[in-house]
Amino acid sequence: MKIFDISPENRPIERLDKLGAGALSDAELLAIILRTGSRKENVIDLSNKILSTIGLSKLADCSLTELKEINGIGVMKSSQILALVELTKRISLAKTNITKITCAKDVFDYMQQNLIGYALTKCF
Repeated sequence: MKIFDISPENRPIERLDKLGAGALSDAELLAIILRTGSRKENVIDLSNKILSTIGLSKLADCSLTELKEINGIGVMKSSQILALVELTKRISLAKTNITKITCAKDVFDYMQQNLIGYALTKCF
């Protein structure tokens, strides 16, 4: 099934516009980043396959080579995913307002942000 075969109200971009990013599943958010699927599957199915193969929590630890091993994922999609992961890390670091760790409080502030996100993904 192609993305255009899905009713407009169930497509990720339209859902994001109507309901906000928080209402979307992990696969829908990833689908928006990837933009297109492969010849064999639409972008939502491809996103679900990535998440079921690797898992959301391990996506940040993947290499370009590991991502490319998934059928339907090439250099471009792998690069998009890794760029998203890196940007997310940088946003997290920027939120802590730490440019350099100089004391224990800097470590605490940095880890507190990371652990909150980690705890939420593990508990729910």
